[in-house]
Amino acid sequence: MRAKIIDGVKIARDIRMEIKKEIDEWVANDNKRPQLTAILVGVNPASSAYVNNKMKAAKEVGRSEGRDNPVLCVWFQELKVKQSNVLLKSRNLNFSAILQSLNEDPNVDGILVQLPLPPHITERTICNAVVPHKDVDGFNIVNVGRFCLDMNTLIPCT
Repeated sequence: MRAKIIDGVKIARDIRMEIKKEIDEWVANDNKRPQLTAILVGVNPASSAYVNNKMKAAKEVGRSEGRDNPVLCVWFQELKVKQSNVLLKSRNLNFSAILQSLNEDPNVDGILVQLPLPPHITERTICNAVVPHKDVDGFNIVNVGRFCLDMNTLIPCT
């Protein structure tokens, strides 16, 4: 069997166009546009670039622009929160409260926590703090279990 060279850029573009079409049909049927919120913790240029690319792709396929903070970046090392291009300083930043707020927000359909997290934050605790039905990455222990048991769940991208 001969190896086949694939065009990854074309395949990704085709997938995005297919998703965009599905979202447009969803919205045309009087449903709201989906909202994705990304959380980036710490100062990691590679993670920042990765999150920006994810959000750019989400915007291309029709992610909602309605939420004030489609990308919520939390820099614990600098004790600052960047939310919707507004820099807020906080010495008592409560990551659990931020996740709780996003979990309860009916305008947020999906939450992704960009890993890795800084060493002083327990990854498993944060991943489990995202409610399973908004856990885009499938890292909540409920979603991991459902995936391992071949049950109906969101399948992670990677």
